[in-house]
Amino acid sequence: MNPQLKKGVLELCVLSQLTDGDKYGYELTELISREMSLAAGTLYMILKRL
Repeated sequence: MNPQLKKGVLELCVLSQLTDGDKYGYELTELISREMSLAAGTLYMILKRL
């Protein structure tokens, strides 16, 4: 998958998960990892940017 596309998709996945309420980083990692590969470090970089 194109890295830029994956970054955009991951940001949307994070935002989508957060519409249901507050979640810890670990919980977000577990939820998103069910559908696509995601390292914890990647998630925290996305959260910082958002």
